Amino acid sequence: MSKYFKRREPTNRQIVEANEQWEISFWTHELNTTQDSLNRAIKEVGSDNGEIRKWLATARENR
Repeated sequence: MSKYFKRREPTNRQIVEANEQWEISFWTHELNTTQDSLNRAIKEVGSDNGEIRKWLATARENR
C-alpha cells in the first residue's frame, strides 16, 4: 500500500450513505457497527447521522 494513501471520507458527514463499498466501510468503522445494522438503521430512520446514532445506541441497549 502506498504511503500516500488518503482515506476517503464523505463530503457531508451529516448524511449517512451506503451506496458504495468505501462508504459502507467508512460508516461501519465510524459508527462501530456492522453492515447489516447500518443498513437496517438507514431503512428504519433514514440517512440522518444523528438519528442513526440514536437508533444504534437503542439497538445495543436492547441486546
